[in-house]
Amino acid sequence: MAVAGASMEPALRDGDWLLLVPARSARPGQLVVVRDPADRARLLVKRVLRASPDGVEVESDARHRDHLAPRGTIRSADVVGRPVFRYAPLRRAGPVR
Repeated sequence: MAVAGASMEPALRDGDWLLLVPARSARPGQLVVVRDPADRARLLVKRVLRASPDGVEVESDARHRDHLAPRGTIRSADVVGRPVFRYAPLRRAGPVR
């Protein structure tokens, strides 16, 4: 998956390529890939604030940029996976936190 945009800076940057593992749930603080509620074909990377059996509350890391920081509750069925490794660009390769 390719990262597009700045909403997850500094953890992820525009142009980062991520390896994902399938997941339907996550713990607070973890990154997740979720379906965009407004456009289900689009995938978003967000950080989990709270988790429950019904879903996760997520937020962007760039919270100071309101226009880049959608926040909300995502159903568990819309959690696609978790990014675990950045493999490009090579100078930034390594585990994702």
